[in-house]
Parts: sequence; structure tokens; C-alpha cells
Amino acid sequence: PASIRACCFDAKSGQILGKSHAVPYVTSHPRPGWAEQSPTDWYDNMVGAVRRAVESLPSSSSTSSSSSSSTSYNIRAICCDTTCCSVVALSQDHTPLRPCLLWMDARSAKQAKQIMDVA
Repeated sequence: PASIRACCFDAKSGQILGKSHAVPYVTSHPRPGWAEQSPTDWYDNMVGAVRRAVESLPSSSSTSSSSSSSTSYNIRAICCDTTCCSVVALSQDHTPLRPCLLWMDARSAKQAKQIMDVA
């Protein structure tokens, strides 16, 4: 299954300081040859994976106060990557209009063949 992972690195040493386990999400196949994923699932699972990676970081001080459960970190950047390109159609308020068609979706195979036959 598809999943999102997150790691926290030390920028100078490259050492992994914190990480989360894979957070899976669903690939749906509403019809034969179709393949879609929910951009909302991507976002929600990315937020969860990053949160768990940050929560797995070691405490920045050796003394802990029972009155405070929050810890701050000096996070300088967040980077996201994907294994392929996908287009997500968004509304004017930046919400997905529909599930994202994946690289393996074959619903336009007939049209692609017509284009290739002309080329």
C-alpha cells in the first residue's frame, strides 16, 4: 500500500534524529483501469507523519518539568517529495475538487493511442 513517512535530520551531520513509521493511505479503483487517491488523505497523513517524527525527537534538555509538557525545536525547513508527478485540481479556496488520477490510471488509453497514431 501507498504510505507517507517523515524523518527529522540534523542539518550539519545528516544524522536522523527522529522518524515516524509509514502512514498508509488508500488507492481506490472505482472502475477497472482507474486509479485514484485522495489529496486530503495525503495532507492529513503527512501532517500526522511529521507530527510523530517531531514527537520522536529526543528532548532538548536533560531536565524535565512536570508542569510543562511542551518542548520547542529549532526546525529550519520542511521538505516534501513524491515518487511521481500528479495534478490535483483545486477550488478557489484551495480544496481538492476530486480525487487525484494516478500515473497508473488508464481511462485515457484510447485517446493516448489516437495521439500516438497521429505523431
